Amino acid sequence: MAKLRRRFPYDEPPKPKLELMMRLRTASTADEIIDVLCELGQGRRGGAEELAYLADHPDPDVRDTLESVLRVYRGREARRLRERLQLSDPTAPDADNC
Repeated sequence: MAKLRRRFPYDEPPKPKLELMMRLRTASTADEIIDVLCELGQGRRGGAEELAYLADHPDPDVRDTLESVLRVYRGREARRLRERLQLSDPTAPDADNC
């Protein structure tokens, strides 16, 4: 079994949240923002308030991805932010964008 693990190593560990938040702040396109949001959705579960400014982003794909990513976040702020996004666009599909 050990030989098999060496031949097929695990995926890279997730990047630290601090690093991803810095990348998010410097992202200049919707695609860059979406890429970082998808990485944030891989196991990060707190601090949804740091993402609140993206709820007003002009690109609907950014807002949809944000709503999807917020499913892995815990706490009242994450729920409120998700509800806010759902109310702002009730016709948006409830799909996983990452």
